[in-house]
Amino acid sequence: LFLFAARNLGIDPSRCAVMEDSPHGIAGARAAGMRAVGFVGGSHLSGMRDDHAARLRKAGAAEVLKDLTGMRDALLSGC
Repeated sequence: LFLFAARNLGIDPSRCAVMEDSPHGIAGARAAGMRAVGFVGGSHLSGMRDDHAARLRKAGAAEVLKDLTGMRDALLSGC
């Protein structure tokens, strides 16, 4: 899906960044050659943010943020 999006936008995957709250999404973004930033600010992660953040890091997230503060910079870092 990530490669499909990049191809249809005419952007090289290495110039793309993905914000994800799923370890599978992080792994997919990394497999596509994209920068992946984890997000654990969703209400569905209440009570398990730290454990889920560790899962996102293990899946390959470059960073994991608990809110949207700094998300723009995290996504653009290295692009």
